[in-house]
Parts: sequence; C-alpha cells; structure tokens
Amino acid sequence: TLEQIMRRFIERETDVLVSTTIIESGLDVPNANTIIIDRADQFGLAQLYQLRGRVGRSKRQAYAYLVVPHLRSLTGEAHERLKVLQSLDTLGAGFNLAIRDLEIRGAGNLLGREQSGNVLSVGFDMYCRILQEAVADLKGEEPLLEDIIDPDVKIIGVDAFIPEAYVPDIGERLVLYQRLSNIRNDDEASDLQREMEDRFGPGSVEVENLFLLMRYRGMLRSFGVAKSEITPHKVSLTFSPLALLRDGHKPTANTRVDGLKALQLVQREPQSFRFGRGNTLSLLLKDEASPSLTEIMQRAGEALQRVAFDGPAGTAPPGKA
Repeated sequence: TLEQIMRRFIERETDVLVSTTIIESGLDVPNANTIIIDRADQFGLAQLYQLRGRVGRSKRQAYAYLVVPHLRSLTGEAHERLKVLQSLDTLGAGFNLAIRDLEIRGAGNLLGREQSGNVLSVGFDMYCRILQEAVADLKGEEPLLEDIIDPDVKIIGVDAFIPEAYVPDIGERLVLYQRLSNIRNDDEASDLQREMEDRFGPGSVEVENLFLLMRYRGMLRSFGVAKSEITPHKVSLTFSPLALLRDGHKPTANTRVDGLKALQLVQREPQSFRFGRGNTLSLLLKDEASPSLTEIMQRAGEALQRVAFDGPAGTAPPGKA
C-alpha cells in the first residue's frame, strides 16, 4: 500500500501526501516543493531539519511551514529549536545545527545510555582528560605528561590561522585545526603541511605562522611547559608542577625540567633570564634588531635544553631522544 501511494505521489498523480514522520528517512522526491509540519514544537531539532530537507531537492524554490500553537504556550526549548531552524538557511547549516542541538540538549553520557546530559558544561576535552586520569589512577599508573598537558601559547602581534579563502569549507577548517592541535613533533607537522599544500596549494604567511606555532607547542609539551607568552621584549615559559624537579624531591616519570639548573642559569646570566613565581622562566630579548618568530622560538628551545632534567644515566633529555 505504501509503495502504491508513494508511486502515485512521485509520478504526480497525487498532489498532496499526508504522512507521519516516516518520510524523514531519506526520501528523495525532487518534485516536492512544499512541506507543512503540524505541531512542529513536538519534534527535535535534528528531526525538523531532516523533515525540512524533504523539499527543495531540485532547482525548484521550496517552502517549509512549521505549524505551532500560540508562541506563548511553547516551552523555552521548543521556542529555541524553532528559532535555530529558521536561521539555518545557508550551506554548511548541518554542522551549525549539530552544535546548536548540542548546546540546547546537552551532550550525553559517553559511557552510558543517556542521550542528553552535562558534558558540554565541563567541556568535551576536559571530560576526556578527567576520564583518562581516572582510568590511570584505577590502574595505579601516573598519566604521562604528554597526554595531559596542552600548552597555552600567546603571541602578541602575529597572525596565525587558516584563512577562509585558503580553505573555504568551515567543517574542513575545523578538522584541520583539530589535527594541528594534536601535533606532537616536527615530523607530524611536516606531513600535515605537505598534505595541505598538496590539497589547497602553497599556504599564506598566516598558515606558515600557524605551523610554526604548532611545532612550538609540540616542543613545549615535551618539556612540560603549560603556558608560554611571546612579546617583543620577553618569552615566558611556565612549567607544569608535574614536570619540574624541586630540590629535595625525587624525580618521576614526568620530570622534564631541573629546578636547580633553572636557578643556576638565572644566577649566571641575570641579564638574559628570570625565574619567577608560578614556575615561570623568562627569556629577556635585548633591544637589538628584532628577531624573527623562528629565531625567538629557537632561542626558547635552546633555553629549555639548558634546564632539561638529565634523568638517570644513559637517559637523553627531552628533545634529544
């Protein structure tokens, strides 16, 4: 019976199809140009988006009418869903829909059956880190520093991003940003840079700066640097407490920097280095010809090598393995 009804509708023997939400499941009827959704406030955002997508599937102008009771009788979430759906009328709207749906409902329980929850209020990345630390704790293991540290880098006066003209699709740009943020070493950075140049052509200055920044973050991660700020006059390197070996303490698997070496470096070269509160080593840039960003980062790497924890005999310091 369903097949006969749909055949008549597709072949235009019938002008109007009255249906349940079964039509949201991927039906493609190019000739259909108008849909009327009754009690649209009772549907989820993704469901409304799928239903609306049943029309406008060819070159014909299409229309979607959402029929609801008086707006004042709608719940807050229902009103928000309808507002969001009205605003999604451009290419790439599906991605924006997923984000807004996540914001309205809340992300679910990653380990259970619930499809809505409060993961978003914690942050997905933070949730994964907490989960990783909890699993390691149950196993009696200490999580590796490289797995839990995410260096925060601030550079004054430098543009580092993927221009929209270089990668027009917002979804593709977000995927590339995610891959960039996961770079751990120069080899991974070089591989991704070659891939992007092969797909999108030579990168602009902003893209080159972005790869330089991600290489720098990879180096900072290996030394346990949680935060770095680069200004025209100074480079600050703030170490994670887990990475810093203090006098009288025993080193751990996460020890990356020798605090005694840092103090000795400051004492020997007070005109170039400072070691302040918050486990922050500062490299002072003299009033010479302004060094390039590459030179500044190289000098920061050299300073980190000078304070690196040597480890047990036969163990190489970070960055030289």
